[in-house]
Amino acid sequence: EHFDYTLPDRSSIGQKGPFRTMIGKTISHYRILEKIGGGGMGVVYKAEDLRLGRLVALKFLPEGSAANPQVLERFKREARAASALNHPNICTLHDIDQDEDKPFIIMEFIEGQTLKQLISGPSLAPGPSPADQASAAQPGGGRQVGRPLPLEQFLELAIQIADALDAAHSKGIIHRDIKPTNLFITSRGQAKVLDFGLVKLVAAAPRLAEAAGISATSTLTIDEDQLTTPGTTLGTVAYMSPEQAQGEEVDVRADLFSFGTVLYEMATGRQAFGGRTSAAIFGAILHENPVPPSRLNRALPPELDGIINKALEKDRDLRYQSAAELRSDLKRLRRDTDTHRVVTSHAAPSRVHPLAGLRWRRVIAGAAILAMIGVVIFLALRRPLFRTRGASHLPEQKNLVVLPFEVIGGDATDRAYSSGLTETITTKLAAVPSLEVPPTSEVRSHGVKSIESARTELGANLVLSASWQRAGGMVRINLSLIDSRTRQQLHTDTITAAAKNLFALQDQVVASAIDMLEVKVQPRMARELTAHGTTVLTAYDFYVQGLGYLQRYEKPENVDTAIDLFKRALKEDPQYALAEAGLGRGYWAEYESKKDRRWVSMAQQACGRAVKLDETVAAGHVCLGVVYNGTGDYNEAVTEFRQASEISPNSDDAFRGLADAYSHLGQLQQAEQTYQQAIDLRPSYWGNYNRLGFFYFTHGQYEKAAGMYRRVTELAPDNRWGYTNLGAAYYSLGQLEKAQEGFHRALDLAPDASAYSNLGVVYFFTGRYAESARMFEKATQQDPKDYRYWGNLADAYRWSPGGKARAQETYSRAMAMARQALEVNPRDAEALGYLALYEAKTGDANGARQSIAQALALAPTDVSTLGKAVEVYDIVGDTQKALGYLEKALQADYPKFEIDANPELANLRQNPRYLEIMTGAGPAHQGSGR
Repeated sequence: EHFDYTLPDRSSIGQKGPFRTMIGKTISHYRILEKIGGGGMGVVYKAEDLRLGRLVALKFLPEGSAANPQVLERFKREARAASALNHPNICTLHDIDQDEDKPFIIMEFIEGQTLKQLISGPSLAPGPSPADQASAAQPGGGRQVGRPLPLEQFLELAIQIADALDAAHSKGIIHRDIKPTNLFITSRGQAKVLDFGLVKLVAAAPRLAEAAGISATSTLTIDEDQLTTPGTTLGTVAYMSPEQAQGEEVDVRADLFSFGTVLYEMATGRQAFGGRTSAAIFGAILHENPVPPSRLNRALPPELDGIINKALEKDRDLRYQSAAELRSDLKRLRRDTDTHRVVTSHAAPSRVHPLAGLRWRRVIAGAAILAMIGVVIFLALRRPLFRTRGASHLPEQKNLVVLPFEVIGGDATDRAYSSGLTETITTKLAAVPSLEVPPTSEVRSHGVKSIESARTELGANLVLSASWQRAGGMVRINLSLIDSRTRQQLHTDTITAAAKNLFALQDQVVASAIDMLEVKVQPRMARELTAHGTTVLTAYDFYVQGLGYLQRYEKPENVDTAIDLFKRALKEDPQYALAEAGLGRGYWAEYESKKDRRWVSMAQQACGRAVKLDETVAAGHVCLGVVYNGTGDYNEAVTEFRQASEISPNSDDAFRGLADAYSHLGQLQQAEQTYQQAIDLRPSYWGNYNRLGFFYFTHGQYEKAAGMYRRVTELAPDNRWGYTNLGAAYYSLGQLEKAQEGFHRALDLAPDASAYSNLGVVYFFTGRYAESARMFEKATQQDPKDYRYWGNLADAYRWSPGGKARAQETYSRAMAMARQALEVNPRDAEALGYLALYEAKTGDANGARQSIAQALALAPTDVSTLGKAVEVYDIVGDTQKALGYLEKALQADYPKFEIDANPELANLRQNPRYLEIMTGAGPAHQGSGR
């Protein structure tokens, strides 16, 4: 039997056998502390890494399994492949080593229990009825091994495991032994797949040993808990695929069948295929179909039968063909089976909600009581207060923007409260899976303050508008849900509560919004929607005010006030992790406003304290990730965003930040996969497609970029960013007419710096320099802080009649902005590349050479950086280097038509080598924009 990766089993430490003297021994730089498992795949010990001061797991392969040099070499090769799997749901393989004749691997140490133990333990899901148990006795029903998991837990773990399989399969690694003891559930409830890449190694050992003339056993044994086959390639009989049972070659679909047997067991508490002998089990796998899961567990939706049955198809061509396909069906089921939709009650209107006083008493009683009553209160708060309803005609896809709350006749404190509620309520609604809600940071950065701008800037089809009005000690909030295209009010509501009872106010507003939007909410989500991070109302009061002031960060005094309020919140509740994260955000806003580097370290420290206070709060990790990405510490950013995504697996924000960090590190495959994970989490949110499109664009994959941007225009047809970026992709494909159509469509929706600049680029490379300058001028008027627009404007002046002097002055302005950006993030390859261009064009050849060399070192395959290198080296007179980078740029799909049209490269085009490179570089169809 393969080892159970569980907490230490003290009774096994003193066992007899070859490993009994290992406890306390130091091997390499690992001190062995205790044994934590053992079986056919080897023996596992908990150990301390003496160099790094961390706990690890050491797994020694079975005696004799790697005695043959061929086996050992294969072990090392396969372990290297397995170590490349970097995924939150796969146990990390750190290293491989050897102690005398005992090879071992060093793995991530995790605490928790195996899935087998979880299924064997108590469960909240109803067990099979007597009638169901009787039906289970028919052929095809496996034996009872435990109790079914609750549906919510089932789907959460199943999706995580499917994601891990998809990640491994995409790298060509097949597990071959997926079963409950190889699936670990951490103490945080996170699934981890064990032994990737190792099953194949140990299973292959007897065959290689036999070929080398070494005897090897192939006796099949039946264990009561797990039917296993030590010493052969068969693995665990009860979870085999038909092709494994028949000794055929396997592919990823074998893992999917085994996963199907695990899903069956998770859903029913019974094995999919049973029998008292191996022959009986083989026969069931090959010829029998298990009892439909919903007949054994009435709590299951019938759709789950179809998913599990498809995974258990005996013909692998009819089975799921990829883990991604299976994961998508599981996610769709999770979305479609939210059975706890809140039904609107018809209580009489009341100025103060009848539960408000009770709510206050319960809150101060403590966090444990709050957690228990959260769902009940949330459901009760959904009673309509001064509610009116028209014919809603709500769209199936709800793209919602929460507008900043309007304050009627209030003071600065009222504005802070209402702005803070806008932030917290937006965050809460954004966590609801069936809603697409951009964060307040995105609403602010796009200057969205009206229904029209919500539609054109962020593609909203629904807008939640609210007003805040204080009367004495009471606050009235008027809510309206509005169709952004017709301006029709679909639903309205009025909430009245005590001004200081922010817990009740927030809960009632969120509950009302959920009700008006007619969405389903599961109990766990309801608990999250009523969580505040503290039970101290005064701390929450200061925290909400701090968020409110931080929203209006354009005024430096507001940021100062926000920082003070977060500190006051922490004085009231020193354990308030969200307030520490807010403080970190405040410090980072100070840095962005004042460019004083001392704020950077203060932001990092505050976010670090948030993580120390509560590692399970994703906001602290996200805050650290943002700071690290902003300062070029991309490896640290990866660590923080990964932890945030593990804590909050549904946070596409965390996955986008993680993907950005991977991209900066040049880990392009991981970046692409992570952007795709964000899309999988929110498949109807245009912003995720936009980010993946930009990733493709910057790496010269313009067809793929265009596909992503077209999807943006489909999901948000009134969003100008989709047309701007689609135009850029068409430009890069050399389709200039389509490009201009996209830019003009964006400008028809709203003035846009990017669209103006991109039109200017089209005019520039078609020789219309004066028209180009006018477009770049408009871009700098729309966004005066972007050095790229100023640099483009300088280029246009440089080639316009009489514009040389203006060009030099404008280049100086662009360089100052680029250098300012590099003070914060010296690893910003884009800023270095542009700075090199500006330095070359202003006569600073040495500076240009140094800057472009740094940019190329940071982003050696970035198509835009390669194009800049061609231009820089040609301007400074290094023709051979310019030609060398021209060849590399074209191989990376830099636009040939732009090279031919660039007036800066006139001298280079006179070189005979130029024509050879251009004619041998493939079709001229791409473009980059400037």
